[in-house]
Amino acid sequence: MDRQDIAKVGYDVEIADGAPPGVDVFCAVCTLVLRDPMQLKCCTRHLCDPCYRKCAQASDICPICGSAGSKAFCDGAWTRIIKALKVYCPNKQRGCYWKDELRLLSDHAKICPCETISCPRACGLFVERHNMDFHVNKICRLRPFQCEYCSLRATHDTITGAHYNQCEEYPLKCPNKCHDKVIKQKDMKSHIDICPLREITCMFAEVGCDFKCRQKDKMAIHLQSSMQDHLVLTMETARHLKLRVKALEDK
Repeated sequence: MDRQDIAKVGYDVEIADGAPPGVDVFCAVCTLVLRDPMQLKCCTRHLCDPCYRKCAQASDICPICGSAGSKAFCDGAWTRIIKALKVYCPNKQRGCYWKDELRLLSDHAKICPCETISCPRACGLFVERHNMDFHVNKICRLRPFQCEYCSLRATHDTITGAHYNQCEEYPLKCPNKCHDKVIKQKDMKSHIDICPLREITCMFAEVGCDFKCRQKDKMAIHLQSSMQDHLVLTMETARHLKLRVKALEDK
């Protein structure tokens, strides 16, 4: 088996005070600090137990020296040496300066303030443990949230998304910009019907007048000044209707 095909299964840690003289604490396959070290009988090199098992499943050839019929045994002495190594927390770069024996690392990981853990609200984010309270209560999209307009309670995602689009009390501004006052969503339709800046279509649109405006006074002026044009359009429409009626009768 190619070494690149083997997942890194050793301890990915930084040794603090160095390894004991003459002791190779790194796996010959994954190159990390040995996890449950196995010693090869053929060449006396050490592998992590998971690394050895994967190699053995693929071939009985020693992955280090190439000897056939490779066998290995659990090295208890090496295990004790490895467990006693002083190591830094893997989260050192995030600000954790814990340093102690490797055997205590798993217990430290359960309380390390810089360890990234999944949000308990299942929002999908991973957050450092010391920031989790702030995340859960202040910024998580699935945190409990109350609509400030109608007092409905749901998740922050739901309230600020779908709910605001439907909330009857949600404040809006007139799309025609008739004033700067807010209008409740439930009142917007009735406001649009009476908005002084709503678009008005000429009552003669059905006979061909395409005049539109946003104020009633302009419409009144248009109706007054376009009486003859409207009369012509009405007569033309009537003439076309008369011709269509006659054509239908002739059939």
